[in-house]
Amino acid sequence: MSRRKKKAKPDNRCCENCVNCLPVGDGDHICNMDPSKVVLEEYSFSADYFWCSGSLWAEE
Repeated sequence: MSRRKKKAKPDNRCCENCVNCLPVGDGDHICNMDPSKVVLEEYSFSADYFWCSGSLWAEE
């Protein structure tokens, strides 16, 4: 008998779908876990984008 393997769900961890990503205006978003990190600037990636590498990611 063969056993079926479970299909791995795709890992959709990114700043846009994290509950800690907060809009502050003009397309800028900060990370609630470290408010000094601006993860999105004018709706595009910044230098601090995904700075936690998913370790602080929380599902909405």
